[in-house]
Amino acid sequence: MVETMISILQNRARTSVSLSIALSICVFLGCSGRTEECLKKSIETYYSSIEESDFGIAYDLENSIVRESISRDQYIENAESRHVVIDSFAIGKVEVLKDRARVEMKLIYVLGEKSRESKFYDAWIIEDGKWRHAPN
Repeated sequence: MVETMISILQNRARTSVSLSIALSICVFLGCSGRTEECLKKSIETYYSSIEESDFGIAYDLENSIVRESISRDQYIENAESRHVVIDSFAIGKVEVLKDRARVEMKLIYVLGEKSRESKFYDAWIIEDGKWRHAPN
């Protein structure tokens, strides 16, 4: 875990990964289990990576159905072509039931010249001992 964090932070200067994402990844890698805390860390890593336009990290946090249906490169290309910028996000009510979770989310995003707000429920599942995003 510590070696992974050091490696990520050392390589940060050579990549576009921000310090906040690097630290989120380290927490995510060290967080295994069904706890609400681990779920929130996964959500924070997922949305922070999108906020920073690091769509490869978001892809890695998608569930196996998504990862099997689209390549990493295509996922990144699709995300970049949307031209949607997340300004901020907030995690609301969290409901965990065994290996599934329903999470109330609030996004502030910019589409074109307009800032918009979206409230929705996000689905997450446990795969390989980690919380994964499970789009509806």
